Amino acid sequence: MDQWRRRLFPELALFENNSERDSAWKKSYPGKLGLLLMAVVMLSTESIMLLLLRLSYAHFPGLASSYASKMVALGVGASLGGLATLVIMGSVIRRNLRTQLVKHHVKICVECGYDLRLLTEPRCPECGTPFEMSSKSQAVSSKAESSQQDATP
Repeated sequence: MDQWRRRLFPELALFENNSERDSAWKKSYPGKLGLLLMAVVMLSTESIMLLLLRLSYAHFPGLASSYASKMVALGVGASLGGLATLVIMGSVIRRNLRTQLVKHHVKICVECGYDLRLLTEPRCPECGTPFEMSSKSQAVSSKAESSQQDATP
C-alpha cells in the first residue's frame, strides 16, 4: 500500500492485513463521484472569485481592464476550490474507513477515530458520540448502526 495513504489515513493501519486494507480503501474512496465533486467545487469557487472581481470593478475602475487581475482571481479560485475538495474528500474517506473498521469489529469512534477499547461509559470521551457496548464488549457506534439500518431496504 502506498505510504502516502498510510500517512494521510492512519485508520488503514488498524486493518489486519493488506487485502482488508485494499478492500476497505476501494469501498471508501469516492472514485468518479469524488472527481465530479472536485470539478463542481472548483468551478463554483472560480465563479465566486470572478463574481467578487466583477463587484470590485465599481470600487476600482482600473481593475476592469486588467487581464492579470482576472487570472489571479481564477488562480486563487482554483486553489481554494482544490483545497476545499481535498478536505471534503479526505473527511469522506476517513469516515468511510472508520465505518469499515466498525464492521470488522474494531472498537473505534466513527466520528473522531478515538480508540474505544477499555471504556466504561458508552460515550466517546473525545467527541461525545454515544455508542453501544455489545455483549461481547465490543464498541459499536450507534450512528454507524443507524446509517447501516437506513441503508438496508
